[in-house]
Amino acid sequence: MAPDRRRSDDPDGFDGRDFRHESREEIRLGYHGTTFSATGLGVYLAIAFALLIASNIYAGLRVEQAIWATRKANLEEHAGISRAEDRTACVVLMSPEDRIKFRNDYAPGAFRKWCPWIEDESK
Repeated sequence: MAPDRRRSDDPDGFDGRDFRHESREEIRLGYHGTTFSATGLGVYLAIAFALLIASNIYAGLRVEQAIWATRKANLEEHAGISRAEDRTACVVLMSPEDRIKFRNDYAPGAFRKWCPWIEDESK
């Protein structure tokens, strides 16, 4: 048996080993009968691991948001460029007399009137 390591003010029959286990940090996670538990330093490692996973998930979501925002901007830019190319092609294919008539009669919907292949007249 180990030597008696009691302090002078400990009551008779006091066992310090039982008291040691009560003050330890402990974490338990369970799901469908499977349990994960950690004590002492393992608690801090489990928290660090959970924070590492959470930060990676958050970073991945931010990257996905940036990719989708870029794609949306590129689609809008592509639509604007396509519209400008269609309008340029329309004007280039007109005869000089038609261009003068087009400029004099210009109003919303003029490109659609002169060049039926142009689908979008907005902006």
